[in-house]
Amino acid sequence: MSFQINNKKILDNLKRNPKKIYLIQPKGNRSFKFRFYYGTDLNQRPIYRDVSLSELDYFNPPTNPFERQQNKETAKSAQILLDQVRTASREKTYPILKSARPLSAKENDFIKFYQDEVDSNTSYTTSTVKGHLSVIKHLKEFIGHFKTLQFDMINSQFIVDFYNYMLRDSVNTKGKKNASDTAGKYHRRFYNYLAKASRIGMIDLPPENPVKYPPEKSKSSEYLTKEELQDLANTPEEDFTLRSTFLFSCFTGLAHQELKNLNYSNIHKRDNGDFEIHIVRQKTGEPNKIPLSAPALDILEKRKQLFGALPDDKVFKHFNYSSTQNDKLQYWVDRAGIPKKITYHCGRHTFSAHHYLAYRDIGVLRNLLGHKDLSTTQRYINRMLQNIDADVSKMPVINLDNL
Repeated sequence: MSFQINNKKILDNLKRNPKKIYLIQPKGNRSFKFRFYYGTDLNQRPIYRDVSLSELDYFNPPTNPFERQQNKETAKSAQILLDQVRTASREKTYPILKSARPLSAKENDFIKFYQDEVDSNTSYTTSTVKGHLSVIKHLKEFIGHFKTLQFDMINSQFIVDFYNYMLRDSVNTKGKKNASDTAGKYHRRFYNYLAKASRIGMIDLPPENPVKYPPEKSKSSEYLTKEELQDLANTPEEDFTLRSTFLFSCFTGLAHQELKNLNYSNIHKRDNGDFEIHIVRQKTGEPNKIPLSAPALDILEKRKQLFGALPDDKVFKHFNYSSTQNDKLQYWVDRAGIPKKITYHCGRHTFSAHHYLAYRDIGVLRNLLGHKDLSTTQRYINRMLQNIDADVSKMPVINLDNL
């Protein structure tokens, strides 16, 4: 017979690292109980906590053969549970998850819970959904032949082992080993959904994540200089959608999902005759206005000539972001003789670099990019700042003849 350690008081006492655990026999109308012994206080008095096993039926006194037999079975069950608790305490493998209420077989599956939560979150972007689906895929691969991941299968060791699997054994869709930052990012997503299950009373998490993630490497994406942008525009590329979407991103700072969602109805004419884009940012949900420069307007005009421009039409019809698109973009960059690793996201960094160089106003740039935090915008221009010479010509000058 096997029992699950799903009593919150038992789990809480196990987390306090008791020195000994005893089984106390029933007295009067009381049931079996565990006594967790933690040593003595300053006055040499024993420190212990008792947890009643009220879920185990015990008749005291038994009044018939059935009740006497039931008491024998209960005593065996209590001893089995004691052995499990002592083993869990010794090996630190006790479950950290607890059902706050009895779960049906359909409910008792963390992967299904995770999938349902992702499916129901309408605020997630396509790329965010894909990221969570990747975590679920890795979870399924990690548990192997098990069809479900029941909550009582997850303990501290499971959480650590899944992180080690992500770090050492997991591979991406191209069959390449996942980078350490990716492993950490995916594992954080997994743990965040454990925390979400905890917040709604389905499970009980330990005081802190048993995994200690290494600091993430600072990412400093490439950007294209003015000369490189011109070289790229001059390099033949038969995929007009690829050419126009990436260059449009370089001149507006739009992310790939925002490029895909952009309609002509999002483009408005200002009182002074200039044009700007009105959108709700994909990540923050905040409204945003982005002025359109002459190169951006040229791109729009060429697309209108090829595909038409009804108000509800997508500006970039047939555009679908994927790793294949990034590969095609890199091939175009290589043919242009540009020795940089470029992805669609580098379009935002290119816009950031050129806007900051032109206006030196990081606050305005933050608003144009739709960032909530200035620190995020600072990361966007970090690579550009590393590549420009510091200027001190505008520092104050004083007469030092009497120094």
